[in-house]
Amino acid sequence: RSAQERLLAGQAARGSYLYRYHPLTNRVLDECSNLVRQAGTAYAIARSAAREPDPGHAAALRRSAANALGFLLGLRAPSASGGCFIRDPASPGLRGDLGTAALTLLAMQYGPLRDEHEAARQSLRAWMLGQQDPDGSFRCRSDSLSAAADGRKQSFFPGEAILALAHEAARADAASLRALDRGFAWYRSYFRRAPTSAFVPWQVDAWRLFTEVAENRADAARYPAFVFELTDWLLRRQLTADTVPPDIAGAFARPGGRPGFSTATYTEAVIRAFGLAARLGDDERAQRYRAAARAGLGFALRLQISPAARALFRVPELAVGGVTAGLGNFALRCDHDQHLITACLTALETPLFLD
Repeated sequence: RSAQERLLAGQAARGSYLYRYHPLTNRVLDECSNLVRQAGTAYAIARSAAREPDPGHAAALRRSAANALGFLLGLRAPSASGGCFIRDPASPGLRGDLGTAALTLLAMQYGPLRDEHEAARQSLRAWMLGQQDPDGSFRCRSDSLSAAADGRKQSFFPGEAILALAHEAARADAASLRALDRGFAWYRSYFRRAPTSAFVPWQVDAWRLFTEVAENRADAARYPAFVFELTDWLLRRQLTADTVPPDIAGAFARPGGRPGFSTATYTEAVIRAFGLAARLGDDERAQRYRAAARAGLGFALRLQISPAARALFRVPELAVGGVTAGLGNFALRCDHDQHLITACLTALETPLFLD
């Protein structure tokens, strides 16, 4: 709730969220320049609104998500191949990222937003499907020539697209189902060739959801197996209490890297994997994932600015609830809050996790 309220306080009239802000100096470092992260924040707020029990706060969240979608959809551009994408005004020409379209589509999966934006949802979905090549890979920009030319964007944008399409497939959309069938083997091979932590969170969530769609199929077992493969690999990067000081125990970090806000992103993936393991009766794995995820949440929550620190800030409503970049860096960013919100929502939504 605290992170949600900070995002709403920093939302501009046009619908964009305050992107980068330093609360101790009250400096706006960057008002709105990263559309992928704007769309991700809209997704977190839309998802929040769908499960908020307080009517007044739920209404405020719905208005915020609707305004954010209005901003993003106002940047749509038609594609010659069909559908539309979200163009990036900071890029030369008419260009847009797969991730921006995917996260915007994800935001429209919740509550009345789906029906209110039916035409836009179908148009974004059509463009995303058109970005998939016959081998199953997705091109990451509207002007991409191939997946191979996309570089490191392949580690995260396609995962966001696959998750958005998994939501569509869960509603019996045949075209999205076919796209996921084509994409699975390609992205499993991609990870095995060059595993990276950035690849894991969206792909875990996508294939976790797809296990429910495909549970009666002959090949159903390969989807949870891949979720567990990704999660087990990711857990090698978690810092444990027996190896690091207590203040960073539970965090995720690359070898030699500094633990920070991305821990919330990885923790959400582990919670999703816990829920899948528990549903499948894999008790040993579920217990291991639950312990790791609870430790990850513990670290992520240490990065959140507490109401007790309110007096430190000239504009406390833009600081309190915000998630800092790390224990030694007070810079705030809207997507830091996004990932803490969705990790907490996932914890609240997952049976047995908080018991």
